[in-house]
Amino acid sequence: MKTVTSEQMAILDMNASWLGVSRLQLMENAGRAVAERTVEEAGGVEGKKVLVLCGPGNNGGDGMVAARHLAAEGANVTVMLLASPDSIRTPEARANYASVRNMPFSIRLIVADTFEELARRAQLVGEADIIVDAILGTGVRGRLSELFASAIEMANTSQALKVAVDIPSGLDPDTGYGELFFQPDIVVTFHRPKPALLNRGWRVYTAPIGIPEEAGFLAGPGQFNQFLRKYADGLKTVRLAYIYGDGGPDQDIQKFLAEIPISSISCHYDSLVTSPQNRQFISSSHSILLSPDVNPQYIRPFTPRGQPMIIPSTTTLVPDSIYVMLSNVRHGRPTRETLAKMLDDVRSLSLKLRSPIYVVGEVDAMSDGEEQYLNWVEMWAGPTYFKYIPAILAWLTGTGCKPLTAMASTSYISRAVKVDSYFSPASLATQVKALIGF
Repeated sequence: MKTVTSEQMAILDMNASWLGVSRLQLMENAGRAVAERTVEEAGGVEGKKVLVLCGPGNNGGDGMVAARHLAAEGANVTVMLLASPDSIRTPEARANYASVRNMPFSIRLIVADTFEELARRAQLVGEADIIVDAILGTGVRGRLSELFASAIEMANTSQALKVAVDIPSGLDPDTGYGELFFQPDIVVTFHRPKPALLNRGWRVYTAPIGIPEEAGFLAGPGQFNQFLRKYADGLKTVRLAYIYGDGGPDQDIQKFLAEIPISSISCHYDSLVTSPQNRQFISSSHSILLSPDVNPQYIRPFTPRGQPMIIPSTTTLVPDSIYVMLSNVRHGRPTRETLAKMLDDVRSLSLKLRSPIYVVGEVDAMSDGEEQYLNWVEMWAGPTYFKYIPAILAWLTGTGCKPLTAMASTSYISRAVKVDSYFSPASLATQVKALIGF
């Protein structure tokens, strides 16, 4: 059975939003799916007491949507928010909290943001016919707070039908570890099962919530956000070497590198023989950017650690390199057939070169031989400004992240900045830094 990790789900969620399927719509679909399955499992909910335990994140937002739909089916619904309303984290969850707050005839809303308030409301757990767990979602790790742990312990003692939203609260969705977690009868999980749900005794239902298939192979904000969470701090410590040949350096690239917060040198490859200082910098660099006229085989002897080299050509193949090339193919409006062929082609090319490959064009395509991404969203700057793409990629790769993550993030950055920013290296650097958060 194909599963999806919490990290992969976060990427899908963000990419779906960039494609135009809003997070609010995904939340609505998720909550409605929970309500529909609950109605079916309970044999109807009219007149039944339903307690929905909600946390301050998107899982809680899913629960509030489910509460609305269960109330519409005639259930006697109580939403218990286990947090201060001011601490609700996302706009989507806040919007659904506002809906529930504005429905006092249909839904009873209780804020139990302290252990004392939860204890005072303990009878609601015992009275419930159905308990919906929407406390914590897939992105939550670590030890449970006293409040959440107490709520879960209370719920687990109940004889009610217990429904978990996406993943039982307190259970690590990827590893299945949890000292204390909600014990469900059924789990309604979204898009694909989470690894922790396999080989359990629960009834697990997978609900499609409208995430487009394209979100799974789009190089978009999902991968970029993943990169920032893990590697943003390392961007300012990157040591990058720009090595050019007899054609001389590209002054725009030099200016761009001078505007971003890194340590860098720019030198002719002959200087690696004549300059001890340059050799020392190269040997300790994190990534190397080559001009198209430099044979990478001339450089590799000076890189004892096998630092990744960003090579804007494929004339010579060397290990530990990422090849970036320009495609002038005009695709027109992408179709299922053209995108499927591009995914196959870029994977085949990566396997043939035995290296990560990044094809920049009207549709960007990239692969590390195992996974592949495309990007056709937003406008690309055109072939004139292709030269900046390897420079951005070299910066991101210097953090030590996976080449595919760096390529996907670079593709997103290159299309998210304003096209006119490419007219000036300083302007482009400013926009790239703003996207990163510098």
